[in-house]
Amino acid sequence: MKRMLKQSFVLAAMMGTAGIYASDGTTTVGAVAPYFSIRSQSENAARELVGWQNHINLNDMDKFYGSVSVTPEYTKTYRRFERHSARCLFGNTLIDDGKCPTIRVTGSRVANRNKTTDWLADYFGLPTDYDSEVTIKPRIDNFLVDFNFYLGLDEWVSGMYFRIHAPVVHTRWELNFKEIPKTSGSASSAQGYYSATSVARSSLVSSFEEFIQGNESLTVSDTVGTITLNALDNAKWSKKRKTKTALADIQAAWGWNFYQDEDYHVGLNIRGAAPTGNRPDGEFLFEPIAGNGKHWELGAGLTSHAVLWRSEDEESNFALYFDANVTHLFKARQKRVFDLQGKPLSRYMLAQKIGSDRRDPQLINQDIALNQPLDEDSRADADVEFQNEFTQVANLSKLNVNVSVGVQADLVLKFAYTRGNFAWDFGYNFWGRSCEKIRRRSDCPAPDGFAENTWALKGDAHVIGFRLAQNAVEQVPVRLAATQSAATINAGTNNFVGPNGEDGGIVIDNERVQPTRNPGIDNRKLAATSNAGDTSTVDVTDKPTDDGTRITRSSNDVVFIKSDDLDLESARTRGLSSKVFTHLSYTWSEHEDWIPFLGVGGEVEFAHRSRGSKDCDTTCPTKCQDCALSQWGVWVKGGVSWN
Repeated sequence: MKRMLKQSFVLAAMMGTAGIYASDGTTTVGAVAPYFSIRSQSENAARELVGWQNHINLNDMDKFYGSVSVTPEYTKTYRRFERHSARCLFGNTLIDDGKCPTIRVTGSRVANRNKTTDWLADYFGLPTDYDSEVTIKPRIDNFLVDFNFYLGLDEWVSGMYFRIHAPVVHTRWELNFKEIPKTSGSASSAQGYYSATSVARSSLVSSFEEFIQGNESLTVSDTVGTITLNALDNAKWSKKRKTKTALADIQAAWGWNFYQDEDYHVGLNIRGAAPTGNRPDGEFLFEPIAGNGKHWELGAGLTSHAVLWRSEDEESNFALYFDANVTHLFKARQKRVFDLQGKPLSRYMLAQKIGSDRRDPQLINQDIALNQPLDEDSRADADVEFQNEFTQVANLSKLNVNVSVGVQADLVLKFAYTRGNFAWDFGYNFWGRSCEKIRRRSDCPAPDGFAENTWALKGDAHVIGFRLAQNAVEQVPVRLAATQSAATINAGTNNFVGPNGEDGGIVIDNERVQPTRNPGIDNRKLAATSNAGDTSTVDVTDKPTDDGTRITRSSNDVVFIKSDDLDLESARTRGLSSKVFTHLSYTWSEHEDWIPFLGVGGEVEFAHRSRGSKDCDTTCPTKCQDCALSQWGVWVKGGVSWN
């Protein structure tokens, strides 16, 4: 309880900053949110309060009374949300020219590719000269019907009441991305890059757009067997609008107005929410959610008003209303896809399967003296090899987790002018949600299908070398174990192309080692094989020789992806938004027992982000990502009251 009160104070302080969410120095948009958590469609204190304030929280009734309202509303995000949500999902890999957030997808051999923002096309089975741009304009719209019921219990206790509301929601989510190819590429893959044979452009993946939707995979049959690059199964992007229809949440409050008169009231309530919507599944990056993500909620609320002015004929008045709802969101079981620690967007990187199933000729585990100048290397101590399979990290990193939120606050301040049967409301609404707490479920310690010491990042490594026979002509493929744990979504570590088009590779002992020889892999060792008692170097296909100058490398030790490498900390999000709203209503007050009312209104909501984060790159540390909705909405609210 103490922690909840502390977090409530922090959220209230945020509102006092006039809608500016000050950075704590560690939160940046450099990191990304693998899941976009929204404000529940049922969490809207402004929509709850408008239009019927003269029908609820009545004074000196001494009997049961009540009101029922129905509020159809349509909401839609706007341009501010497109940029904010894209930044939340993709960080500073976005090229944002002020018009449209864009991701550039380029192959490792594209001249002048940007290694800090471009996504490496090689990870998606695309040619190394592939170059395209992908524009992203995320959109969410909702059509809902909110059912509200208020029951005054003054016959039992003066000022006591019960209220409940639940919106039926049809929500539509659209990532709205479009790929604009500069060149679809014509290069075949090099021998050893994916397989022992060169893969023609026509056999590679057709486009980033097709792969990211999970529509394409890659299969190559060669002398080392059938090699597969699996289709994307999790965190997919959908070209189609994804929809969900459900009862969002059922929210209820039991309260007592302990201080009230005709011109004022102050009351407290105990409130909670029962989750009736859907929970995240992780199949799609931008998945539609109705409700709060399956959280039970419990908290407290404050309701109050004061009439500031009343006309002499009592036909007109001007009043101030303030409601505050604060709840804790208990842990909910969810499925989410995670990145690797320190590697934003690594769920879209390529992993290779490595295991102890070996084939001849195989890497040897002893040192062989060869006439070569690179004495910083020794032979690879190999007891594992590439196992002919690639997959995206997202296919491995879906976790069953428990997610909770310390505190959520929904505060509304409004003025209401009433003249006769007409009433006009206008005001401000603040919503804030503290940072999520994400924990693995104790009964699910590892992702579904995840096996330890099995998968490693490929980066831009060659996974197959070639045993150079005595005649220096025949080349027999050898499966390597070359991993790149330092690779990122933007680039591998073999340095195929420099930022200005200069020669690639890495200088080792004053000699430039070409990128095809795996100079940037983990724990690099020179590779050799043993076959029928003979030892030979493992070479690469460009300019093969037997003098040791073209020897390729394998890793010793291999750096595997561990289950503990999954980054739950940086996947956490919080939210903050401000809203202005207005409502115009009419009450048929001449009716005595049953009093109908009807009105129309609208709202505009503004999401807030940490400032000072634009210059931070994708490696910046983070505590929590800021993700919230910027949207507008219009509604019609009608109902009937009785007393």
